[in-house]
Amino acid sequence: MSGGAELVYLSSDGEDSDSLSDNISEVVSREPTIVTDDYEGDSSPSDTDSSIDQPFIVSYGQNVFTLKNQAPGGVLIGLQPKQGVFISGIFQLQVIKGGITYNGIHYNASKNNLSMWHPLTNAIPEIKSSFYAGWNEPVNLTGRYTSTIDPTLVNDFACLLVITPSPIDGIMDIGKFYRDAVFLWKPRPVFNDPIQGRSDTTYALLDARTESHFIKQDIPTNWQPVLDELFMSSKNAVHDTRVMVIGGKNSGKSTFLRLLLEMIRNKRGSDEEYQSNQNEDSLYIDLDPGQPEYSDPDCLSLTEIGHNNTSQFGQHLAQHNYKTLKQYYYGSSSPQDEPELYMKQINGLLNYFEEMSFVGSTFLNLPGWIKGFGMTIVNHVIENFKPTHIICIDSSKLKEELRIPKSFSNSLQDNYTPTIRNIDSVMSHLSDNTLVPSNFNASQIRILKMIMKMHRINGERPNHLAYDFNPLITHAPMQISYNQTGGIENISFSPEFIDLEDCNIRRALEGTIVALSVRKEARDSDANTLPTQRSFPIITEVLNPDDTEYFSLCLVHSIDEKNKVMNIYLPQVNIERVIKESEKITLLNNDTQHDLKYTWMLTRSRSDVPFCELFPNNVKSIFSEYDEIPYISTERRKKYEHVWKVRKNVQRRGHFMK
Repeated sequence: MSGGAELVYLSSDGEDSDSLSDNISEVVSREPTIVTDDYEGDSSPSDTDSSIDQPFIVSYGQNVFTLKNQAPGGVLIGLQPKQGVFISGIFQLQVIKGGITYNGIHYNASKNNLSMWHPLTNAIPEIKSSFYAGWNEPVNLTGRYTSTIDPTLVNDFACLLVITPSPIDGIMDIGKFYRDAVFLWKPRPVFNDPIQGRSDTTYALLDARTESHFIKQDIPTNWQPVLDELFMSSKNAVHDTRVMVIGGKNSGKSTFLRLLLEMIRNKRGSDEEYQSNQNEDSLYIDLDPGQPEYSDPDCLSLTEIGHNNTSQFGQHLAQHNYKTLKQYYYGSSSPQDEPELYMKQINGLLNYFEEMSFVGSTFLNLPGWIKGFGMTIVNHVIENFKPTHIICIDSSKLKEELRIPKSFSNSLQDNYTPTIRNIDSVMSHLSDNTLVPSNFNASQIRILKMIMKMHRINGERPNHLAYDFNPLITHAPMQISYNQTGGIENISFSPEFIDLEDCNIRRALEGTIVALSVRKEARDSDANTLPTQRSFPIITEVLNPDDTEYFSLCLVHSIDEKNKVMNIYLPQVNIERVIKESEKITLLNNDTQHDLKYTWMLTRSRSDVPFCELFPNNVKSIFSEYDEIPYISTERRKKYEHVWKVRKNVQRRGHFMK
């Protein structure tokens, strides 16, 4: 069918003609997707076709056609049988003829769009040409494209794709604010690309000429059978399915869970089975504060992946509209900094999850700390999460340390034995010749996520992502009183800063990222009485994580000690929520029948402030009316004046961990 399908134009004034513009945010194809690349039916492309082994090279007018007038920045791509294309950036993909395979899942031609996130921080998956899995192959090439491609060329391609820029506002401006992100979405141009060079595009077509500028996603061969097994187990499970992945740093834990989640949400068997899967929510427990998939930076969270949300394919850099059920601010990228607090927050999330008695699929993402006390944490999570499936990446480094009980029992099922599968690391099967240095290191990725979190704004419509990457210090901050009822009544520091003198507290807060939370305590608690001699309401006692509710990260702009006012920046998307919570707190505290008292609290820990927030590119013009630039000193240090830094990686004899 793919090679000889008759071209059928859909009416330009009919219902189907608006497939591109009106369905720009639609979920993925609802057509049957039960086939794989090894299908050998009569309607599949001939395996003897010489074009199968030909790599895709961008050639405008030959296999790439610019969409004229209808979709600015959009292109139509023609692929030969089993030919693949790599695309970086954020974009919408519509299969209008044939089908594609993406991360092991087949998607048929349809009127719907797939929302793709392919930043160059991660390996780029291949979008591979396939064929239509059905009897009547549609060609969704509406009349609006007649000026784009000659109808006689349509039969020359097994698969036709329409690629259009992402509808996310402001997303491409991050490179203007954070210079390291200039090539976050599109690599450095190496050839004259009329699409890549346009400012209205949010993606780039990649081929052999740009291979040195991106990493191709190449998963180990033993992943796919395990993914298929987990998919069938989740689909056929009578009770809940709990999957956790254990492995070292950069072994592929997050990637494996991402592929599994995409498969469970989008792969289908019969129509009835697919509809059943689509109506089921999933949960994601994110315990990696350094490289979170769904949490805010330096946080741990439990997130509900709702079936009503538009699916996002690829790495979305923790930018999503899913519902966060519970979140703790840990305050550091590494569990090693405060392991006791980390363990308490893990217990809080797992206890909350267990009380839900959730029937469905739950995924748990762990950090890559699997040495020394890190393995103690892993075994603690196994004991309390009670997984049905444990995936061990590169098990040779894990089997001697893991303590997996023979059986578990939870609120939904008794005495079940966990299924354990061993898979290879994403790096294990790659030779030195295939390794391409990553364009971004872990620190840069953390900065990217922090900037995107702080600069997210309210979109034009509900659940619409939008960003404003103008420096925060160019906007007026919010003013919140402290040491007063209704304002910030609690300030908490991490243990190493708990003994700060009053004269140093202001400088320890100004220009830093802190967490804004609500603290709850008994009305008659002795902790309500704060030291009157201190100028700031500092909390010295260690709080139970469940006694606070995290709301947002914020940047402290400045503090007016005379008037007891803090000037802070909140992400615009969180301001309305914080205002509503303030009103709720006032009502609850005025209700004398209520046993608890609620107060706002700031937590200062180790979260790093992106340097560009305090010293943006145009800082001199921003503060041209002032005598000096805040936060930053431009004076050179004297000859014998030094800045002392504490080394965290000192390892001497006897300090080495297992």
